[in-house]
Amino acid sequence: MSKFGRLRVNHDAQKICQGCREVEGLFSSRRRDSYSPPAIGCQFHNTFLELEDCARKGCCGCRVFRRAFLLRQVSLQDVERLRSDPGQIWAKLEKDILEVRVGDDKIAHAFARVQCLTTNSVGFTNLVPRFSLDEAKDWIKDCHEKHQDCQNLSWSNQNPSRLVHILSDLKRVQLVEAQLMGPVKYTALSYVWGGDRSAQKWSNHNGPFELSKLPATIQHAIKVTKDLEFDYIWIDALCISGSGASTWKQESSKMHEVYGNACVTLCACSSEKSTDGLFHFREAWEFTSEPCRLDQFWLANFDMALDEVRTKTSISLRAWTLQEERLSPRILYLCGQRLYWSCVASQHSELGQQVRNNPPRRRPYEDPKQTKSLRRPQEFLQTRYKGKEKLLHQQWCEMIQDYTRRDIENVGDRFNAISGLAAQYLVPFCSNGKVKREEYLAGLWRQTFAQDLAWSVRSAGSLSKSLRNTAPAPSWSWASLPLRTIIKMQDDFIGTKDFALLEKSGLGQGQADDTLQVTMRGADIKSVRVRGLLRHFVDDVSHWVAWSAIQSTNGKEGRYDLAKYLAESVHSENNINGEIFVYEPHMQPIVGQLDYLFPAEENECMKDLYLRIDRWMKDLYCLKIGEAAMLLLEKAEMTEKEGVLLQEYRRVGISTGFREGFFANGEAELQDLVLIETLPHYLSSPLSTRKTGGQSSSSGNVMG
Repeated sequence: MSKFGRLRVNHDAQKICQGCREVEGLFSSRRRDSYSPPAIGCQFHNTFLELEDCARKGCCGCRVFRRAFLLRQVSLQDVERLRSDPGQIWAKLEKDILEVRVGDDKIAHAFARVQCLTTNSVGFTNLVPRFSLDEAKDWIKDCHEKHQDCQNLSWSNQNPSRLVHILSDLKRVQLVEAQLMGPVKYTALSYVWGGDRSAQKWSNHNGPFELSKLPATIQHAIKVTKDLEFDYIWIDALCISGSGASTWKQESSKMHEVYGNACVTLCACSSEKSTDGLFHFREAWEFTSEPCRLDQFWLANFDMALDEVRTKTSISLRAWTLQEERLSPRILYLCGQRLYWSCVASQHSELGQQVRNNPPRRRPYEDPKQTKSLRRPQEFLQTRYKGKEKLLHQQWCEMIQDYTRRDIENVGDRFNAISGLAAQYLVPFCSNGKVKREEYLAGLWRQTFAQDLAWSVRSAGSLSKSLRNTAPAPSWSWASLPLRTIIKMQDDFIGTKDFALLEKSGLGQGQADDTLQVTMRGADIKSVRVRGLLRHFVDDVSHWVAWSAIQSTNGKEGRYDLAKYLAESVHSENNINGEIFVYEPHMQPIVGQLDYLFPAEENECMKDLYLRIDRWMKDLYCLKIGEAAMLLLEKAEMTEKEGVLLQEYRRVGISTGFREGFFANGEAELQDLVLIETLPHYLSSPLSTRKTGGQSSSSGNVMG
């Protein structure tokens, strides 16, 4: 037995191990030290399994700590990873919080936080370890009977094209053509496929088939649906026929109807793939926890906030599930350790019958440090319903920031997987069912086009991960970026009278102008005609210097060291994150951010790479789209558009916060041009055609 596992009875007649006595010593150490260090810590178990064994033997402190760890494990796989982690168990005391972690004294593989209170005033939640829907049934009933606002957020009374009908024997299901039926109440499943495609082979099956033939997560979702007293469920793998790409595109574009009309959406957070299932022993509740005191402080578990659950689950990494969540008026989150509920009027977490019947003096509460303060899942629907257009656009930008960091198996579905949200966005701009005042343009919007153009990447991506060969999108749209890219939309954007979108509207041209058709047409747009002030990014007399020559070593304050070049014009590129830089004598530098890194060719030396970047930067253009925002453009071909010969440009990056006067003094011309798709021609950039009046790029400055 480890030294940490020895048990004794404390002054409250509870079992406590030697490890918890080590933690208890942190409180007394802090009292003895007059200087009050900000945080002190200690190891108190060798592994999580050792801590768990101690909890099983009755240590009241280890039961609190074990539950603290397990409550943060959303899926079954999370629990398995925690149990297999060989790291030590450490505790750190900081003010009135004990932070416990698996790892060592510096690196945490998993962590949890426990509140330390001077009074025993927080009631303990003790749920049953088995999966239970008792509280969920009450939430759903209460919402349907009392929440008129939730009813009003449904899209229509129509059924989806197909539904899974759960037969009376509870062992078989059958696909039905639901559009031929009257309105029925159904659930919709939001989950992660995880590579398994076995359910799809049943999507064209005409008669009943055994429930046991389906993957575990789908089986369990069907059983949950029946337990909640619904006879129908919508599941994408079954309800979208596998007959062809056109059927898939048509049906998958209707997610605002499917999830918007569902009585409740089942969010399968406890599974990371369709074969995992939803019904598991809920480890956090295996042992009944009671108030436990170490030194003079009572330990209390934090309840995990729904906002944090939403960011930790594997569903939050999947592109399709963003709109599945945001289009749903009511959501039941099925997590590994408890259930959560969200609708417009209320949010709940499972507390257990004892807590519900006998409310404690103080309810368990959420950890403010870990709560993410996300918008409620239904807030986008509510804003659409109220017609608050400015707020709606703000929320759209926030969703795009979330969407681009997610993954999707078929990159060709990138617009499709957000089309339901786009259709909902258009509702306030409709009259008599037709869109009148707004237009979808490859993920951007006509009324806010300049602002929507001003997205920027946190760090330039690799061309090897681009989608140009699989799902090309306009270079000016965020949809052209690699999957899992972190971007920022400009929320403090100020427009300029010098920029205009000249592209003709497709509305009122004899085509169907309902929200779905406008969304689908907008997803196919590849180029747009615009007018704006255009100038070169780099001055003719500027010469190249290596990034190391101008990079400051003093941190963020004074990011660039210009002492060597105060009276010179220089430019450079950081080939780690894609930041580019232009300096003119005695003026604030202009800084830009490339969307993609400039790649080195095979066996290319640094000098040759720098020469190519120098030549390429000399041919970059800037298009002013706002008072403090300009696109960085690469010249492409000439094209004829609406009978006019125009120059095409492709986006390669953006610059924000440039100085006043950058587009003045005759440096820029107001031009009509076309922004196109495709990525920058980094690999085949021709030699610069501009005359360079300054120092030659082949000088010693190339290497800085």
